[in-house]
Amino acid sequence: MFMAQNIINHNGYGYLYNWYAASNSKIAPSGWHIPSNSEFISLSSYLGGDSISGLHLKEAGYTHWIKPTSPLSGDNSSGFNGYGGGVAGLVFNGLGQNGYFWSTTDQMYGNAYSMTVQNTTNLCNPSFPDYYNLGFSLRLLKNDSINPGTVTDYDGNVYNCVTIGTQVWINKNFICIHLNDGTIIPNVTDRTAWDSLTTLAWCVFNNDYSYK
Repeated sequence: MFMAQNIINHNGYGYLYNWYAASNSKIAPSGWHIPSNSEFISLSSYLGGDSISGLHLKEAGYTHWIKPTSPLSGDNSSGFNGYGGGVAGLVFNGLGQNGYFWSTTDQMYGNAYSMTVQNTTNLCNPSFPDYYNLGFSLRLLKNDSINPGTVTDYDGNVYNCVTIGTQVWINKNFICIHLNDGTIIPNVTDRTAWDSLTTLAWCVFNNDYSYK
């Protein structure tokens, strides 16, 4: 039995997942999915295009972002509430500097697409290719445009929903450790082991639960 953690009141960065987890069709609750590359492109386009959409996707202020020399706080006008969750690989890096969000779109040859936003620019790259075995944040996208207000994952975590154009997103990073059929997603903490995986995995940044 897993206790509901009510992510509505949770202020952490969420978990980092490899692409094998992100692309698993059972990662999201029924009626939801991890977005495709084209769906990230549509999101960025709706918010004004790649040259400015990062401004509207990023959480306002510096709670989850490192303040750069020339302040470029997000305005979060979209309600997406994007965090700089960093990346897991052979090393952890980029916390507060980069937000990476997996898509399900395979670029082949060991790479898949993600969406990226950064603390030092208002740019957004909705088509960033990177290695399957890196750990990125996840956001869920609803299969239709009807906003239910909240959605609950398999572990009982509750997420607020936000409508952006015709898309409905959760507005916090995912923290579920089960597929929606109850299969546990392994928590892999060893960085060498993580780098060589060909199966699904998750971790917390720096293996430090204070970042969750």
